[in-house]
Amino acid sequence: MIETLLKILGGKQNEQSDSEALIKIATFFCMIDSRITLEEQEHIKKLMDALEWEPDVDVEVFQENIITEVNRVLDGSPEYYNSYLAEVMDNIKSEEVIAKAKEIAKAMTDADGVLADEEANSLDFISAY
Repeated sequence: MIETLLKILGGKQNEQSDSEALIKIATFFCMIDSRITLEEQEHIKKLMDALEWEPDVDVEVFQENIITEVNRVLDGSPEYYNSYLAEVMDNIKSEEVIAKAKEIAKAMTDADGVLADEEANSLDFISAY
């Protein structure tokens, strides 16, 4: 699974905002089912290591802030989840990165072997992009 994520990132370099969006998507789908597995944590770590990243922004601090952001989102309704995901997906600059975001979301939902209803609904939502 980690190798799949790294293959997804192959090719053109991403803009910083696209790299940030991919971390937001991965973090959201890691946390949505209220259980975070070691495998999911490893996927996110490998993702962060593989992304192009501006040196003046610490990727781990960024991801910690996203965890807080996603926790606030997950305290809301499923409609709020969709609003958050729509904002993240709408800010992605290219079709290639949108496709990467969808693949990362799918990989994260597959990581723990259980597809919770919330995961399925959110995955369906971004698949429409």
